[in-house]
Amino acid sequence: MEAENKNKKSTGRIPHEQPLSTRLLNVLDLDNVDSDHITIGHFINQTGEDSIPLLQMLVCLPFCFPIPIPSWGLIAGSIVIYTGYFQLTRKPLDLPGKIENTKIPKKNFQKVLRVANRLIAFLEKWITPRHTRYFEPLILHRFHALLMIFVGFLLWFPWPAILILNNFFPAIAIIALSLSLMEHDGRAIWVAYLLSILSVIYTILLIYLGEKITATLMNLIR
Repeated sequence: MEAENKNKKSTGRIPHEQPLSTRLLNVLDLDNVDSDHITIGHFINQTGEDSIPLLQMLVCLPFCFPIPIPSWGLIAGSIVIYTGYFQLTRKPLDLPGKIENTKIPKKNFQKVLRVANRLIAFLEKWITPRHTRYFEPLILHRFHALLMIFVGFLLWFPWPAILILNNFFPAIAIIALSLSLMEHDGRAIWVAYLLSILSVIYTILLIYLGEKITATLMNLIR
């Protein structure tokens, strides 16, 4: 009975012994994959419990570059919200069959992961497992999942393509939150909280000033 109560109050997760960049390098080792393509399901299986936050981080990386991708906010936001549900319920990620069996060229997949790995290796200078007990209470686990879902909704706003970096703050908030969860960094998580607040403020400002900014830019173009 005591063990059952303990499970209700704690996530039971412990920090990894290997840094995240090292774990990601193991995923990059796809030489033993005979096919020229890799499925998303294979990626999920290879990354284990890191799969959800890592997937959330990867879909937000394009927002860090000033090149708008049409409708990507809706796609990325949907993925973050959908996977956030499994974080909240603590269930294994269950992707629809069509998505799980989607084939991605192995070379392209490795390129994306290499970019992510370089970013992670750079950030690991500041993000490292510390104050790990902060991630043990179940109530905080659920709070982080709800925060991820909430910020994911901010990616849904259909901003005009002319407004570059319109989803920048929500994206980096999700990236910071994902890295903090994967590395169990009790200090970096506060940076993720701050970025989440900034993303809300930034979104409100874009909503309030969006029409004026768009009209001004259109006049300049004309």
